[in-house]
Amino acid sequence: MAVDALSAIMVLGRKGREYEAPRGYDEIKKEAKHGELIFPVVPCEKTMDEYRPQKRINVMVPVDLLDRVNAYVKARDGMDRSRFICSAVERVLE
Repeated sequence: MAVDALSAIMVLGRKGREYEAPRGYDEIKKEAKHGELIFPVVPCEKTMDEYRPQKRINVMVPVDLLDRVNAYVKARDGMDRSRFICSAVERVLE
């Protein structure tokens, strides 16, 4: 649950709390008491996507292009039109 919690905080933030600058595992381990276990927790992009606010919009798309998009996403598990369009937009904007 730590990965989920960290991923949510990374997206939504925590009002009224300041975050320290990220530190490496070795630095944190040096501060640990003898016998204290330290486990690195890394946020998960897929989990972060679940917490990102979304907004529904209307987009006009030529029918033949929409048919090609539908065929593309149908051939891929876990993909839908919205996810496909968002990933395409991100690639163009990079």
